Amino acid sequence: MHTSAHDAYESPVSVFNSGEDIPFSLDSPSDYLPEQIRPVDRKFSWRLANQAEYAESHHLQLKIQSFKGGGYEGTVRWVDLQKIADMQTMPRRIGTRIEPEERSQESLERSRTRAKQKVRYHTKNISANRLLTLTKRETEETGYSSLDDWQRDWARFCRVYKKYFPEQPFMFVAVPEQHKDSEHFHLHIATYSKQKMPLEIMRRIWWDICGGRGMGNVDIQYIRQQGHQGTDRIARYISKYISKAFDSIERFNKKRYWASDRDLPEAHRVWLQARSVGDAISEVFKRTNGSIDFGNKGGGFFIFPDQSGFWFSVHPGQGLPPPF
Repeated sequence: MHTSAHDAYESPVSVFNSGEDIPFSLDSPSDYLPEQIRPVDRKFSWRLANQAEYAESHHLQLKIQSFKGGGYEGTVRWVDLQKIADMQTMPRRIGTRIEPEERSQESLERSRTRAKQKVRYHTKNISANRLLTLTKRETEETGYSSLDDWQRDWARFCRVYKKYFPEQPFMFVAVPEQHKDSEHFHLHIATYSKQKMPLEIMRRIWWDICGGRGMGNVDIQYIRQQGHQGTDRIARYISKYISKAFDSIERFNKKRYWASDRDLPEAHRVWLQARSVGDAISEVFKRTNGSIDFGNKGGGFFIFPDQSGFWFSVHPGQGLPPPF
């Protein structure tokens, strides 16, 4: 998972707001700020007196992303704090981004991971409990819709659907998938609804957009699983398609997914005192009041293959909210 260098530097200590009144003090001994070297104590340093210089360049950082429906995800990674501090003094490029002739594999992987994470976050944020699949009946003779066509048609579908049901919020995360023939697409949508969705009305709306009855289809699948496990399953399912999109869809400076609600709660970051991943697990377990479920029954937990950190997920009502 990718950690924004700018965000990491701007928020060295943050308070996790779970919606409850949790006692918290910036003077609390549990809040850790990496040690800086005073200018008078620096030896052979090229940095100016007003530039931060740290005794240790790399530190473990915990990122907490909460969701409107409750619960949160946490990620612990090593962060090069010195590099981030040095970047603050460098001039930033402004203006329109220019598409590179060729993107490095590392850059693509970062973008893929970031997009996959965002899709999962947005899906959990709306507590998705249903999956829609939209298709079009297209041939070489009728022509195939481009991704821009799909984006326009989906926006039109949403506008018409809201006219039918103005009192019902239509929350979604939509990810297109390109067929193996590389000619046409279909659309996967994670959504939330308290009641049964009006399939026949949705099909009529989509048929009208596609050019007539039978020229497209809408399928709805309700994920029946206990508690928030259904949302987790949908989030995993739909985020895998964003990963596939990076292999098949070229969209420089354009998103490969569409979401109705981008208003995620602010992510909060905390520096850890631990100097190893093993010690970080113990520290986070204590600071989250033992909410991490190592058995994956109430959320999820895994250590990254390169041993650079770990990820965990906490369901609403599981344990207590973390005191930071």
